[in-house]
Amino acid sequence: MTRAYCTIEDVKGFGADKPGDLLDFVRSASQWIETNIGNFTPIVGTKRFDGTGDIDLTVDPILSVTSITDDGDSLDTTDYLLYPRNKWYDNGPYTRIRIDPDALTLNAWTWEEDIVAIVGSWGLYSETEDTGATTTQADNSTAAMVVDDASKIYPGAVLLVETEQEFVTGYGSATDSNVNLAEALDASEEDITTGDGTAFNIGEIIKIDFEQMRILDIQGNDLYVTRGWNKTKRTTHADTTDIYIYRTFTVERGANGTVAAAHTSKTVSRYVVPFDVKYLCKQMASLMRGKEDSNYAGKTANIELGEVFYMDEFPNKVLDRVKAEYMKPRRFGK
Repeated sequence: MTRAYCTIEDVKGFGADKPGDLLDFVRSASQWIETNIGNFTPIVGTKRFDGTGDIDLTVDPILSVTSITDDGDSLDTTDYLLYPRNKWYDNGPYTRIRIDPDALTLNAWTWEEDIVAIVGSWGLYSETEDTGATTTQADNSTAAMVVDDASKIYPGAVLLVETEQEFVTGYGSATDSNVNLAEALDASEEDITTGDGTAFNIGEIIKIDFEQMRILDIQGNDLYVTRGWNKTKRTTHADTTDIYIYRTFTVERGANGTVAAAHTSKTVSRYVVPFDVKYLCKQMASLMRGKEDSNYAGKTANIELGEVFYMDEFPNKVLDRVKAEYMKPRRFGK
């Protein structure tokens, strides 16, 4: 599974494209970052290393340790120290493990190939934010997630429910919000009146007849929306028409080495990456989208946060800055 370092909502032009099309660009950009710089979403698993015969062992960037065995002997947490002592940066990794001088299990790593096994969470970064949503998943195999607030959940997001990561691959079907329009709409009106504004959240996507809309703001029972979302057609709608809402997502369960499990009314968090990594990802994805729109001809500019990069020029300044910061753990492992 390719993790996504920005969401489709971050991509320039989102709303004018189908989510699946943009997700391909996001995943391609994320895969490039992952291959050339490293993982910015934790991956749970076991890695093996050659013993050094010394007290220090240089390891791949590791965010947290679950267990360590040396030549089959299990180490207690008091047997080793993780370095740098304060990690490389906030929410960042360790890259060296030292045998504690007071360790009871061993006084040095066994000198032998493939002798040290470490179970942990690996990568360059680990930070989550609360989405404000809760979910219930009755078993560990269902490929859907239903939430009560979809405002911060989009295809491309990596979610955390208890200890399970879930990757959002797309939207499911819209469900009835049990709220209706309280006025008739023409094809251009963006301030719509509903029977109950408390049934919705800013950032969610609703459907009236066959037209999708994204909620930008809410005041009382009035929703301020973007019309014709996801390439749907702006059209008229009659008073009292049902309003449907997208709160079901298709997901890949047990992502990144985690174990799928049942969840009952559990909070949903979303993994986030550093701003510069997110910026690089969304810029690359936006450039790919622009290039495709231009039919791969000439130079198509993409203006993003005051900077202009051309389709035939890679955003080297951003890339160099990201590499300089986050490849430090690889270069200076000791």
